[in-house]
Amino acid sequence: MRRLAGTIYIVTALVTGYWGLVAMFTPSGGGGMFWWPLTMFGAPILLLVGGILTFFPQAKKGWLVGLVGAILFATWATLIRDFSLTYWIFAVGLVFVTLGVLVLASALTRTEVVALIATLALTASWLPGSVNAARAYFFPNPPSVNPPVMFPLLAFWALIITASVLSGIAFFRSSRA
Repeated sequence: MRRLAGTIYIVTALVTGYWGLVAMFTPSGGGGMFWWPLTMFGAPILLLVGGILTFFPQAKKGWLVGLVGAILFATWATLIRDFSLTYWIFAVGLVFVTLGVLVLASALTRTEVVALIATLALTASWLPGSVNAARAYFFPNPPSVNPPVMFPLLAFWALIITASVLSGIAFFRSSRA
């Protein structure tokens, strides 16, 4: 079960991370919601850490925090290349959130808490956009039906829900070491 859960976490992190990156670079109205795409990109990175920790529970926490920093720096170096205060605040915040979640997992002696928190953040970040997409699909103006549009959204949510359920089961069934 542990290998299956770790594989689901990593696959979900890669798929949702890609779409979070796409959302980050998609023009939007902005306003007060400019942090939302960053959250859609950050939660999968935390889930990736949870997937790695599921495979290797004895992994050093410093290396995992360093991995998060390296992913964020590589994203900046390859895609942004410009000083963005918003992105740097997000990057530093995500590194500290990752460190905090790893410290919490160590304090509880349950590595599963990382994946549980990451899947909850992932669900919370993608839910509003998905509800809007489903509403636009089912109640279009003007009326039109395009079933191939809904399939990617359903597949996307199948991954997120599966990862969430597995992380919840693993967390509540794990024994304290």
